[in-house]
Amino acid sequence: MAGKIISQSTDKKTVLDVNEFGAIEGVYSIQRADPILSKNKAQRNANGKGARTGSTQEHWRKVADIPEVLYYDLVAKFGKPTRDNWADWSKWLNDYDNRFFRTTEGKV
Repeated sequence: MAGKIISQSTDKKTVLDVNEFGAIEGVYSIQRADPILSKNKAQRNANGKGARTGSTQEHWRKVADIPEVLYYDLVAKFGKPTRDNWADWSKWLNDYDNRFFRTTEGKV
């Protein structure tokens, strides 16, 4: 039996997989990432390597925008981003294959 869409928005849908006996086999979400990746690219280009905005005392800045579905997979793996587990998150963000999620150039 094919999956049944149980929730849907413009960029995301959640599907319930049920087998031929009516038993639930799984629930998963699918999200289009291209709008987020395009926006990230524009922000990266606007920021440039080492660019900072605001005062010299700026302590917080946006470094990435990750699609919701992927973010929750990463939270399950690393925990919510905090000072205690930032090494795991920054290693993931600095990985060459994940560069499209960053909104700034250079290392995080």
